[in-house]
Amino acid sequence: MIAQEVPVNRLAVNQLALGWLKKAPDAPMDPRAVYVVQLAQWGLAEDVVSVRLPIAPSQPTKAALEALVGRLTLETGPEKTQAAMEYLLSNPGRNRQENLSLLMRTIRDADSPAQAARLAVETIYDLMVATSS
Repeated sequence: MIAQEVPVNRLAVNQLALGWLKKAPDAPMDPRAVYVVQLAQWGLAEDVVSVRLPIAPSQPTKAALEALVGRLTLETGPEKTQAAMEYLLSNPGRNRQENLSLLMRTIRDADSPAQAARLAVETIYDLMVATSS
């Protein structure tokens, strides 16, 4: 039985992420979980993304980042994936549309699955920093 793709994965940004996942070796492609998050998880799991050591208390550790990406990856089904996507677009420095446009541009302009994964991880990292206060 083939799992049905959740509605948020029909967003253009997730379709771009899916395109990178298809080009990435051993990448997950679960249609029940957010593709952008799966791209970030692949990058962390395959060590194609490095996470800098925190130099300030507001900066997340690699373990905290991996834990959040892991939790977001486990969010499956229409309601939970919608909530995960809303979280990805909730950076308080910009409105939802600006966050979506920026994420879309960064994923679209990547040169490789590794770079796309790095950019997805950076988006989540920046969100963690912005909401840490």
